[in-house]
Amino acid sequence: MGSVVTYHFPARGKKPPVVLKWYEKGYDVPLPKRWEDGRKLDGGGGMYMEGSKNTLYHRGMRPTSPEITPKEEFNKLKPELAKIPRTPWGGGGPIEEWVRAIKGEGPAPGSNFDYAAPLTEMVLLGALAQRTGKTIEWDAENMTVKGQPELNKLLKEPMPEGWSYGENLW
Repeated sequence: MGSVVTYHFPARGKKPPVVLKWYEKGYDVPLPKRWEDGRKLDGGGGMYMEGSKNTLYHRGMRPTSPEITPKEEFNKLKPELAKIPRTPWGGGGPIEEWVRAIKGEGPAPGSNFDYAAPLTEMVLLGALAQRTGKTIEWDAENMTVKGQPELNKLLKEPMPEGWSYGENLW
């Protein structure tokens, strides 16, 4: 089993709309438009973003060593990229980052709630689309599926008697 999930994000301010495609293992991921001849995508996962001028690519889950393709463009941009401030990842993995953050001994974890909560919301909406086979239009403010109220019952686990969900914390 597997799927390809397509997310459509509307324009925000001066930022244009974005289309994100998630390919699960077992599906052939199309090569980026500016990919070098003969080079293959790594089978171990990763991501790429195609912009109007360049393509950004990285292997694996965390973008610790992103690169721009084609390689000659990356080499031209390296001096400018070196000037960009880097996020101070704590390193050691998410549990170690979390413990250090609790102790006040370092930067916020790489997967802090400001980042992780919206990402989790997005991924779970993809899972809802996979599970139901339907296109989902999401009302983030009200945390409901637009135009398909029957899907809203799938958004939260049933609560035991005497318990309830609180207000949206984000």
